[in-house]
Amino acid sequence: MVNKLFIFLVFLVHTDQLLAQVKLRPNQYEGYIILNDLTKKEVIIEVEDANLPWTFQEKVRYFDKSLATGLRVKRENKKDCLPGEIVEYGFGARKFMCVNHYVKDSKDKNIISSTISKVKNDKNTDFFAEVIYDKKITAFVFYVAPEIADEDYDDLATMDKYKQTSESEFDILLSQKNMKPKSVSDINFKNFFIDCPVVLKKFEAGQYEIKPSKGLDVAKVKKGLAGPKLKAAVDVILLDYATMCGNL
Repeated sequence: MVNKLFIFLVFLVHTDQLLAQVKLRPNQYEGYIILNDLTKKEVIIEVEDANLPWTFQEKVRYFDKSLATGLRVKRENKKDCLPGEIVEYGFGARKFMCVNHYVKDSKDKNIISSTISKVKNDKNTDFFAEVIYDKKITAFVFYVAPEIADEDYDDLATMDKYKQTSESEFDILLSQKNMKPKSVSDINFKNFFIDCPVVLKKFEAGQYEIKPSKGLDVAKVKKGLAGPKLKAAVDVILLDYATMCGNL
């Protein structure tokens, strides 16, 4: 009789544990947010469409873990993860930080994406960007969101094209302490790598794929050097900085 009672109690405890487990949908993640007062909260992160790379930069929401039962969470129980109000969010091994970035197209004009801009002519410059290095130098991957018409969402081929373009043409932003993140093509190498003469010398000699445009002042990212190729080019520079100057 005692053994049966013990087994029954173990069963009840195990059942309670199963019921308490967090149940997530494909676009939801168990993670955290950091508010602009540096308060950290454990939450459930929700994005619009986890298959689209730019979706993690905008329209991010969060809600309390207790609501993650696998059932639909009501809109009023979710909060917008607004860059600025939220300075960082993350889940698993991924981390996203708030950046103020003026997005440009090939003609140096500000891009106003229909997925970003809520009001006509509203120039939004606050986004989240994924951190790929975070030591003395911080490097971010930044995706430009395409202008998506309502009918595009129902066209799988069109959405897949948008996704492939975004994944092949993303930008890399760099920053240091107290420095606003900038696109690699806008970095003043002389100032940015002032503490690493070896990197400056190699850059000035044109030994990197990213070449000097005006002396050491401005980097020149050649046509076609974007996305994974741009990241690879930046990786070489950051590796030199780490190994030769020892402070990445």
